[in-house]
Amino acid sequence: MSIDLDVAAEKLVEPSVARQIRQRAGLTQGRIAAELDVWPHTVQRWESGVSSPRGGLRLRYARLLAQLTDLPQKDSRALARPEGRGVAA
Repeated sequence: MSIDLDVAAEKLVEPSVARQIRQRAGLTQGRIAAELDVWPHTVQRWESGVSSPRGGLRLRYARLLAQLTDLPQKDSRALARPEGRGVAA
C-alpha cells in the first residue's frame, strides 16, 4: 500500500460517503462484508451511521474505502486477490 493510502486510511469517511464509494465501485454491502469478514448487516449499520467499526477493523475498512476511491468506477475486478479471497488489508 502506498503512503498516500496509509494516510487516507487513518481517517474513516462519513457513513454516507462510504456508501457512495461502495456504490461507485459497483460493490454490494455483502461483498464489502466478505472482504472484512463481517456480516452484511454490519456494513449496513456502518453506512447508515447506526454504528461504526472499531480498532483494527476500522483501519481495514478505511483502507478498503481508500483503495476503492482509486479504482475506476464500477471496476471491482481489481479487488480480487490471486487466491480469490478479496482485498488485502
